[in-house]
This record gives sequence, C-alpha cells and structure tokens, in this order.
Amino acid sequence: MTDTERKIIAIDKIINELNEIYQGWVEIFPFELDMFKHLKEKYKNELPIIKNNEALYYKDLNEVHINFYSPKTFFRYLSQLTMSILGSINTLSLYDDGKIDDIQKHKLEIILNNRKTEIRAQVSRTRYQKPEYVDYLLEWFEKEEIFIDKIAPFFKQNDDSPVEKKVPAKWYALLHIFKINAGFEIAFPLNENDQFDYKLIKQFAEDNYPVKNGQGFYRAFKEFYGVSEKVINNSFGSDYKEKLIGLTEDKDLIGYIKS
Repeated sequence: MTDTERKIIAIDKIINELNEIYQGWVEIFPFELDMFKHLKEKYKNELPIIKNNEALYYKDLNEVHINFYSPKTFFRYLSQLTMSILGSINTLSLYDDGKIDDIQKHKLEIILNNRKTEIRAQVSRTRYQKPEYVDYLLEWFEKEEIFIDKIAPFFKQNDDSPVEKKVPAKWYALLHIFKINAGFEIAFPLNENDQFDYKLIKQFAEDNYPVKNGQGFYRAFKEFYGVSEKVINNSFGSDYKEKLIGLTEDKDLIGYIKS
C-alpha cells in the first residue's frame, strides 16, 4: 500500500467519523419547531468538518493540507453553533417580530419538542459522552417554557374587546427604508466598525414606531437595507406595497411607494 493510499484511507476515516457526529447533531436539534424549520435543509445538506473552510497549499511539498476538526473540537463547534442559533431565534425574537398568534399552541409545541429532544438524546448511539450541545438545548427548552408562562397572561383578551393584531417590527423597518430612499429620512450613520449601530437604531425604532422592542426592527433594517426588490418580494410577499401603504397616511410617501 502506497503512502497516498494510506492517506486516502485515513482521510476517509476522519470524514466518516465527523459525519457521524454531525448527523447525530442534525437528528437531535429540534428542526421540527416552526421557528427552526427554515434552517433544516440548510444544515441537513452541510458538512462543516473543515476548520474555517480552508485548505492550505504547501508549494515546496506540492501538497494540500486540510485542517479537519478533531472529534473533540467538532463537538465544541457544534455546541457553539447550537448556542448561536438558540440565541438568535427564540420566543422573544418571535414576539418581537409579531409571529406568535396562539401562545398556548406555541407552548405545546415547545413542550412536545423538548420531550422529543430528551428521547433522541437518550437513544442516540455514540461512543462519546453526552454532547454539551444537548445540555444547551434542554436548558433552552426549560427557559423557553418559563418565559412563555410569564408572557402568556398578556395574550389574553376580554371577550368583548376586539383583538388587535400586532404588526411585526420588520414592516416598520421596511417602511423606514422606503422613507430613506425617498429622501424623507436621513440614512442611519455607521459606527467605527462600518456597521449599523444597534443601540441607536433600536432606540430610534422604539421612539418613532409602535414597536415595544426595537431589536426586530434593527435586524430587519440591517437585512433588507439596500437589497433588490426581488429579495423584498421573496421575504414580504408580492403585495408588500399595499401593506406598507396601510402603515402610513403620508400622501407623498404613498406616491413614492406606488411608483
């Protein structure tokens, strides 16, 4: 057996081992939750087993060296990835975006998927100890249930009172983008890192638009500022102009939106 053949066998072994670890993560992560469904295909079709997605070419040796994760560091990477997802998508972010219509249905979904995650973690077959990301998931579920219980009373309406549907903050962010493009508002300044200032935009949204928390406004503004109309259509729907017009009484702005 040549050195090249030995290297190929060793690489195949590494890839298979890391793939097994990754598929275990995909299986356990609660992609069935409505809030995570849009991420399922993305992560299902990935295999991020190379550090920083980089391959180094050594000219003198005429060799390409690929820096694979070790099983230990790959578990650490998956734990960090889990924390990143859970930190950006949760009940609070859904509330900020006006995406919770039925709080009891949402809580039931959280409870059921919590149990699914517990069962999958128990029956998972691996020669490694319980991954740290499992603890992060179970702790997240526990805190989500506590948070839902705290906010649930505020979703109750008197039988005689009309139910007012909350307009998601992202719509006000899009409306403000149109105002900037029309010249009715000045653009937000960039900070020293050439990024939009989170605190400034969040506070501006809370002061000028009917949003309780400007976090959703900031995320949407950052995501959709300067994008094409096709991107807006895909994210807001082809009738987005009609909905925007419903948020303002400014005739000049309405004329700009229509045009």
